[in-house]
Amino acid sequence: MKNLRLMVITLALSAVVFSVSRAAGTESDDKKNFTLSAGVKGYAEKSDDSNITYYKPFASGGLFFSHADVYASFHQWQGYSVADVSGNLKKTDISQPGLDLALYPSNFFTLTASCSYLKGDVSYRETRFKGGIEVKFSGLTLGGEYSRYNADYTFNGDNKSIDDTFYGTIEKKLTRELSVELSYERGRTKFITYGFETTDQSVRFGVLGLQSKYFSWTAGLGFGYDSDNVMSPGFDLGVIVKISDFIKISVNYLFNGDIQESTTSSAQVSGSGGGGRKSSSSVKYDTSYTHTAIAGISLYY
Repeated sequence: MKNLRLMVITLALSAVVFSVSRAAGTESDDKKNFTLSAGVKGYAEKSDDSNITYYKPFASGGLFFSHADVYASFHQWQGYSVADVSGNLKKTDISQPGLDLALYPSNFFTLTASCSYLKGDVSYRETRFKGGIEVKFSGLTLGGEYSRYNADYTFNGDNKSIDDTFYGTIEKKLTRELSVELSYERGRTKFITYGFETTDQSVRFGVLGLQSKYFSWTAGLGFGYDSDNVMSPGFDLGVIVKISDFIKISVNYLFNGDIQESTTSSAQVSGSGGGGRKSSSSVKYDTSYTHTAIAGISLYY
C-alpha cells in the first residue's frame, strides 16, 4: 500500500500549497500580461517504517489574456522514492514538463485543465491529466477537480498503476482576511500488474488567513478511510511569507495517523466435566504515524 500512501500525502500537501498560494496573490497580478517563476521545494516524510526525502527544482512561465491564462512548467524530481508491491523503496530522478490552462468565461465561473508527462530512471513513465471547475455565488465558492495518473516503471518487476481522484470543495469568505473551507476527496488506485485495486476517501475542514499581501497561513483537520479499513485522522499547517515583491518562502507540515482494527481469536478445551470447547476473541488497534514537511523558496515576477 506504499504507493497509495504516498499518493494521498502528496495530494493533501498539494491542496494546502494551492490554497495558500491562491490567497497570497499580489495586487499587481491583474496589471501584468505574463509571469515568470523559478525555485526549489524540499520534501521530508518520516513514518514508523521509513524516512523519505527528495527535492524538486522548478521553473514556470505564464501568459495572461482577458479570459484565459496559459502556463508552461518544468519540474525535476531528485531522489523521489518509488515502491514495489511489497513496499520496498528505490530512489529515482524524474523530469516533468507540463502545460496548464485556465478559462474565465465570467467573473463567477472558471474552468481549468492541465497535463504533464514524467520520465526518469527505472524506466519511469507517467502521464497526468486534470480538469476542474469553480463557481462563485452568494459569498460561496464551489469547486471540483478530477485527475487521472497513469504510471509505469520497472522495480523488482513491472509496476503499472492508474490513479483516479475526485476532489470537491466549498469555501466561505467570512471577512476580507479569513475564509473557511470544507473539502471531500475520493481516490482509486488500480494496480494493473498485480490485479487488484484500493480506494480511499477523506474529508477536511480548513481555515485560510490572509493577514497581508506578504503573509498568509492555513490550518486544517482531516479524516480518511480506505478499503483496507484503515482510519486516518490528521491535521496540517502552512504559511507563506513574501520577503519582497519577488521572493516567496513557503513551509507546510502534515501529520497523519493510521489506525487499523484487528481481531484475534483463541480456543480453550475444557476439562472432563466442562462440556467441550470454548472460544473467545479480542479486538486491538494497530497505529502508525507519519510526519510530512514541505518547504520551498521561489523567485517570481
